Amino acid sequence: MKKFFTLILALLALGANAKMVDLGEMQLDTEYQIPADFNSYIGTFVAPTTGTLIATGSNSTVLEPYYAKLDNMEAEGNHIPVNYDNYYGDKQYHFDITEGTTYYFYLDFSMNECTFRLSMDSGEGIQIAKCTPEAGSVFSASGGGLVSVQFNRAVRMDGQAKVIAGEREASVAVNGQANIYSMEIKEILMGWLNDGTLVGGDKFVIRLTNVVAADDATQMYGTDGTAEIEYTIGSMPIKLISTENASGTFKSYYMPDDPTGLLKLTFDGDVESALASLSFGSTDVEGDYYTETLTPIIEGKTITIDLRGKTRTPETMVASGNNYNNITISFNRVLDTTGQYAYSDQQGSIGGFSFTFDALEVVTADVLCEFTPAPNTSLDGVAQIEIWITDEAKLSYDGVVFKYGKKGNLTEEFVVYNNLITKEADPDFEGAAILYVPVPDVVIGDYYIEVSLYNLTSADGLDHSQDVFASYFSGNAAIDRVFGDETKEFTVYNTQGILVLNTTNRDEVKNLPQGIYIINGEKFLLTR
Repeated sequence: MKKFFTLILALLALGANAKMVDLGEMQLDTEYQIPADFNSYIGTFVAPTTGTLIATGSNSTVLEPYYAKLDNMEAEGNHIPVNYDNYYGDKQYHFDITEGTTYYFYLDFSMNECTFRLSMDSGEGIQIAKCTPEAGSVFSASGGGLVSVQFNRAVRMDGQAKVIAGEREASVAVNGQANIYSMEIKEILMGWLNDGTLVGGDKFVIRLTNVVAADDATQMYGTDGTAEIEYTIGSMPIKLISTENASGTFKSYYMPDDPTGLLKLTFDGDVESALASLSFGSTDVEGDYYTETLTPIIEGKTITIDLRGKTRTPETMVASGNNYNNITISFNRVLDTTGQYAYSDQQGSIGGFSFTFDALEVVTADVLCEFTPAPNTSLDGVAQIEIWITDEAKLSYDGVVFKYGKKGNLTEEFVVYNNLITKEADPDFEGAAILYVPVPDVVIGDYYIEVSLYNLTSADGLDHSQDVFASYFSGNAAIDRVFGDETKEFTVYNTQGILVLNTTNRDEVKNLPQGIYIINGEKFLLTR
């Protein structure tokens, strides 16, 4: 509200400082530039002949006609009545003038930059000033299907037009007012292309009937009020014939191997190019509307969007974190190999298709694990590791990786791939599974070992690599593992209880012959 009053006060201040700009004597067919400077503008026009004068202003702005130049131009009876031909875009009106008479054109307050032009009616009557698409051009049934016709003055006509191709014709509603009217003919043309009434290169006609001047029904278009516009039909546009994974529930994260994360459109002809985007949220809430540009993968007749490998939760997309459940994926400017838009029956769409999902499912994964043997123990003599994992079905991994090496320098790794791992469901814990992983021979030595899942991804898109992780050791590395740096003295016995070594040199202990020893009260298998 405060901003609104500030704007009003600013406009009042500008109005108080406005001045009258005199355009002088105005000439026919001359374009006058009117800046948006909040001034008033006035011009004088002396009619060179008797006839109908047409005034046209751009940007919905025109100077109005008056009989006299007065201090109060809006004084009663001073404004000349006119007939408006168009109220929008290029605003246009006309009125009759008398040779030698002086008329005044006035704009009270110039808020919009515009141009203004005066011209005499050619006397040729009602004419078509402009057609969109241009009359005689090639008309693509997929290019929107809207035909717009602009006349040189305001007209009235029948509310139905005819689309004609050879012996076939169909009625279509005419919409508009003043001097601009339009018709939507896409569905008619597509029907005729489908049944063979039209083929690419054929001609068709749009026929408008009873076209008369809005202010004088005796003035007709042509001789009988019938206007015809001819076009050439383009080739049959490609059509969407099937979709995959374009509806239902949208997941907040699609795993890399999840086939439902591939949204696919298939057409009946080859696709050349397309644009795609994803949107979510509300435009009514600041910071709560999310858009994302997607990369279409085009292969022949198909467009694929790979949604996998990216997290799209409400928290990552909008400031409030609110789940609006309104994920929409849109395809725009889908073109075939001839450069023609794909046909779409979606309202207002030109070569475009939109798909809104029923809900956004925020996927979670509760990942816990238990290793057997217990972590931080030796793998010497262990044939396999058991890994119990919760929500295992929500994880994707290629195997189990063993990283090994000397303390603080685990530079080597060995992957036991899934084909060598036995997996079974835990009957006592829903969603949990047990992996039986063979221990590779290469990790058995004087090594520190770290075990985790290889190439791990999760259905929730989070990093769970540390949730399934264990450390082990093998060989004489056990001595360092069990006895930290603070241990300075080692007393070693054999299994018969005979003292073998009493030393402060850790390496002397590690270099003992292979066998089982009791070191500082702990049993160890030393290997060489």
